[in-house]
Amino acid sequence: MHIMNIGLAIGSTSAFLTVSQVVQAVERAGLRIAQINVHESDTEPTIVLRTPDWDSHAVATLSTVLGQDCIAVWHPLREGQPGELIGPKADEWGPFNPEFFLLPEGGRLADFLPLIADEPVAA
Repeated sequence: MHIMNIGLAIGSTSAFLTVSQVVQAVERAGLRIAQINVHESDTEPTIVLRTPDWDSHAVATLSTVLGQDCIAVWHPLREGQPGELIGPKADEWGPFNPEFFLLPEGGRLADFLPLIADEPVAA
């Protein structure tokens, strides 16, 4: 499972994407949607999308098609640093930051990570 944060603001304009525009673009990119929520980030309404599919090229294309600098993605089943920014201006945003990443339930990933680290590993 992979979770993406897609801001609805289009670049530095005052225009916003609609949820249906994002859903259509995601489906055209070949990604299935398992869950979709909209939460307010520090700067804009943000779609939090859970998908079982993963294709970094599709996400990069999606970022460009939607007019986003980048899309933040968290891969909860990957070890190490499972987050990344993908898009034409990802480098300008710096590294993936769990302090800003929204979870489907609306909380921040940074608040959730200590709970994951404390969970015992099943034998």
